[in-house]
Amino acid sequence: MKAKIFYFTLQDEQTREEKLDWFDRTRFEQIPFDHITPDQKANWINLTDNDFDNFLPLVDKEVKAGKSQEAVFQLFSRGVVTQWDK
Repeated sequence: MKAKIFYFTLQDEQTREEKLDWFDRTRFEQIPFDHITPDQKANWINLTDNDFDNFLPLVDKEVKAGKSQEAVFQLFSRGVVTQWDK
């Protein structure tokens, strides 16, 4: 069973008192919820039309191994690792 997402927000510019007053005066059945359908990556807040999957990646293990050239950098590492995390 898939979940259904219904969302509602008050204006950010409203004061705390105005928001509490609104909730005091409004019945649950009267709240104008928006039905939201998540995108393919299950994002449902601040939905945007983006093309991040089409961008050239900065690093890729296949490129580091010499099997591909589809990345900005050919070499990468984890940086300095001391193993002194306590």
